[in-house]
Amino acid sequence: MLRVAAASFVFGFVAVGLLLICLAFGLAIIADVRGWRSFNIGSGLLTIVSYKRMPEGTETVIGAGTVVLALLAGVLNAVAGTVLWARTSSRR
Repeated sequence: MLRVAAASFVFGFVAVGLLLICLAFGLAIIADVRGWRSFNIGSGLLTIVSYKRMPEGTETVIGAGTVVLALLAGVLNAVAGTVLWARTSSRR
């Protein structure tokens, strides 16, 4: 059961983490091309993406909220994988 939980956690963490990082890069590219002003997704320590437009150029920061959301997704995926594994193994 520990192997199922660990594998589910890792796959959930990696999948959501990569999705959020790709989302951040995509938003930064679109914001730069379209000339958007500065914006934040999240606040404080839970900032996922921060985009700042300054006279010298632009700045994109991928915040700690990305890791927190990926960890949360990994935990939820591990719980779901463990529950499903327990249900299917009891039927055999």
